[in-house]
Amino acid sequence: MSHGELNASNRIASGNQQRLKHTVRKTIPLKGQYMNPIQLSPAHTLLAAAISCALLTTHAHAQPADTRIGTLTFENGFPSDATATRLYDEMDFQRACQAYLWALPAVGFHALQLAQRDTLGVKDGDIGL
Repeated sequence: MSHGELNASNRIASGNQQRLKHTVRKTIPLKGQYMNPIQLSPAHTLLAAAISCALLTTHAHAQPADTRIGTLTFENGFPSDATATRLYDEMDFQRACQAYLWALPAVGFHALQLAQRDTLGVKDGDIGL
């Protein structure tokens, strides 16, 4: 390899390293910044853990896994149609419970606002003392 070819390949490698450094700098948060990873709800985490445990406990043959939500069966390492339906139903139930619990404070504040309006005559934007 000649001296000119060596310099050209070094420039290409150097350019690739600079692009890599630039890419890494974009993806790694600086000190004090927060990088938001994928957020999983507790229901999704629960279901992922149940499926992971069930898959880890199965051997070469699919074995049913007894869980809190019933028996989960797997076919060739994948959840059967009934298991998938049961897991989606459980996920919907967990999400509905979360929505109810998160809505309770808003409903309580609305009831407080209505009570102050009816008993004290406080209008929107007023402060009742």
